[in-house]
Amino acid sequence: SGLDPRRVRGRPGMPPALSRGQRSAGRNAMPRASAFLAAASASTVVVFAAADAAAASPIANASEEWEARWLQAGQPPLVDLAPLAGVADTLRALGGERLGAHILPQWSADLEYEGILAGMKFTNGRGNAYYDRTGKRRRMNYTAMTDYFTQHHRNPTDDIAVARPGGLTSSNLTWGFGEDGVCTSWPTTGTPYLDMFFWAKFARRSGRKVVNGDECIVYSLAVPKFTGELCIGKDRVPREMNQSFESATFGGYTWLRFSNIRVGDPGEEAFASSVACAKHYPREPCENTSVARLDVYRIFGPPEPLALDSRNAGDILGDLAFVCTQGSGGAYEGKLITHWRVNMSMAFGQYALCNFNGFANKCSGTQEQLRTVGRRSGQFQGVGELMGQCTPNYDVGSQFSFPHEAKCPPGISPSPPTGAGCAWSGVAVKTVEARCVMQDRGLLAECAKEIGHAPFRRSAAIWAAAFASEDPASGGCPSVPGNDEAATTEIVV
Repeated sequence: SGLDPRRVRGRPGMPPALSRGQRSAGRNAMPRASAFLAAASASTVVVFAAADAAAASPIANASEEWEARWLQAGQPPLVDLAPLAGVADTLRALGGERLGAHILPQWSADLEYEGILAGMKFTNGRGNAYYDRTGKRRRMNYTAMTDYFTQHHRNPTDDIAVARPGGLTSSNLTWGFGEDGVCTSWPTTGTPYLDMFFWAKFARRSGRKVVNGDECIVYSLAVPKFTGELCIGKDRVPREMNQSFESATFGGYTWLRFSNIRVGDPGEEAFASSVACAKHYPREPCENTSVARLDVYRIFGPPEPLALDSRNAGDILGDLAFVCTQGSGGAYEGKLITHWRVNMSMAFGQYALCNFNGFANKCSGTQEQLRTVGRRSGQFQGVGELMGQCTPNYDVGSQFSFPHEAKCPPGISPSPPTGAGCAWSGVAVKTVEARCVMQDRGLLAECAKEIGHAPFRRSAAIWAAAFASEDPASGGCPSVPGNDEAATTEIVV
């Protein structure tokens, strides 16, 4: 679903990057794929640290244009990596003093984190940061708290990006620690490595401050869709970094504070793969080999066709997990919501991000992962183990991936992910205008009241009523003509 983000707002008179503790107004809507991008890590460092057009990169001679394009677009282009001519010159003119050489190339530190990403506010993050510009690699692992579904929900996160031979990025993120973690491959894997502090090369010196007793020099940058503030200590190691960002697909802010600085190479062990990525990627399918018929919903907008192939969707609570954390009335103007009835194998695989790559929708993942319907708990939250892959997720709902590779041909029933079996087939039952559900039936207003008290039962009742009837007096929404089961694949039981 393609939603425009709401502007991130800070306190009047603050420096370009938003001040910690004053940024809760910045809830931003984003499409489901971009929600994964941001929600998966709760850290802009991942968003801005996925690729660096280094000397060995295919676009090495235009690294600054690549960096500048990131700042202007808010995310890396997944197709057409050719840089935009002249963008870097414009950015240099805006930024003035060059700063990059003043950051120490190798260090590690204790980390504090706060941010708003995927519409959720994360606070009290504590962990570690490892930085190695020489080796083109960085890592942050921490546990942050969020109250959006239940109070004080812990989010253990480990994200890492490393430049491989050729200058391209290998990037992944692990939710949870040890054997209980779930490894997800970052969508920017395979793009040029971008240093997490790259934007500071275009920043201006703007003052001094004291962070945790250490005096540091503040550098600031403000360009369309991005503002940043970085405070660098006498040892050339950052003590604090604030970033706020927005684009056509996502927005938010992060606040990072570094303390207990350890100067020098963090060492190979600091960048070793998590247990989940080294041993359990992707996670094995669930043991349940039955086939069930489930109701799922998907938000989309023209010119996107009515289709479920290579797309993500959710049950009622799963879609509410997305909508209630990020929704705004204007964001859904012109959008549609389709109720799908899907016959699927319950041997769910690990959830896959499905996105438009410039030519067609495609789910990312390994070959075995794309032979199953993927499942996760709503926005990675809830009490379900392994991100809700094999649990009912009654608290936050379930979100699904439907790879084209796993779709059943006409006349074939889903089967377990063994042999050459398929995993799903579905029909579109009813399509309504998103505005009818979100605004006319009062869903977004009810969502706001239920934040922090999952499951969102009252919101779920509004959603269900909208699809159960055509009668506004009963809470129903009228069907949109031309979006029915005749256009989709027949279900076979």
